Amino acid sequence: MAKILVTGATGFVGSHLSEKLVEQGHEIFSLIRSEKKACEFQIKGQLVKGSLSPQGQLEWIDDLPEDLEIVIHTAGIVHAEDSTVFDQVNYLSTVNLVEKLQKKYSKLHFTFISSLAAGGPSHFSAPRTEEMPDMPVSDYGRSKKKAETYFSQTLPENWTYNCVRPPMVIGPRDPAVLDIFKMVKSGFVVGPGLNFRIKEYSFICVHDLVDGIILLADKKPSGLFYIGHDQVVSFESLINTIKISLNKKFVINLPIPERLLKVAAFITALLPIPNRLTKDKVNELIQEAWSCSNQQLKDQGFVPKWDIQRTIEETTKDYKERNWL
Repeated sequence: MAKILVTGATGFVGSHLSEKLVEQGHEIFSLIRSEKKACEFQIKGQLVKGSLSPQGQLEWIDDLPEDLEIVIHTAGIVHAEDSTVFDQVNYLSTVNLVEKLQKKYSKLHFTFISSLAAGGPSHFSAPRTEEMPDMPVSDYGRSKKKAETYFSQTLPENWTYNCVRPPMVIGPRDPAVLDIFKMVKSGFVVGPGLNFRIKEYSFICVHDLVDGIILLADKKPSGLFYIGHDQVVSFESLINTIKISLNKKFVINLPIPERLLKVAAFITALLPIPNRLTKDKVNELIQEAWSCSNQQLKDQGFVPKWDIQRTIEETTKDYKERNWL
């Protein structure tokens, strides 16, 4: 069994990852920032409280074992009003982490959890592959791509590295897709663009994502890997699946023109409230498709098990148990 550091352990993906690794018998060091959130999500492993601030000294690394073998870096930020925050958290903090770890560990495997956004959108019936040129359309995607480029150019000697690019991740504890569930429950679904119902999306259940991450950390193949289920779903089919899971008979779809979306993002940015509809997020929402091929990862032995119906049912159950719906 391996000794593994998981960053972002109180996050959606990180919490599930720590839990699965502990179940498998690994010795896990779960980096957390909030003890309250760690308690809420019942984070597994040995809790390590600390920050990844690019200005920080990361003293908590001194407490890690000398024979640490693997780092899985899930920490990051998806939403931010100020584009410089993406660069600070997703890129500079990653560089700071690697530089501090390099001083202590001459040999290490590093798995970086990136995003399909680093590659950019796709086209109808044309999923992205690892061979395609990257064309991120958002500051979020560009910050993830920048971190990937850092690894490709500055990988420490005797370290191994791979990168995982998930599409839309769905599953228990996810606060992002919860917004869509809430819209369906209300009976009014607001969609990005006049053609939003036919837009295509790859997805991955968080349980399958965790299995894929562990597979890569274990086998240690070099390079970049898209991950996703074999299914590609339309926005309309996603809504219908959620509707069935919530026993909702009727839903009214309200398409919002792209220009109006941009205006709405501008206005909400002026309000002193948490907001997911940022100008940067609109750049992603207006695209016609976000899909990717999982073939290269399947060649490594990855087998997705959670289809969209099973994933939505599991997520609905969790949301209700947490009184999030």
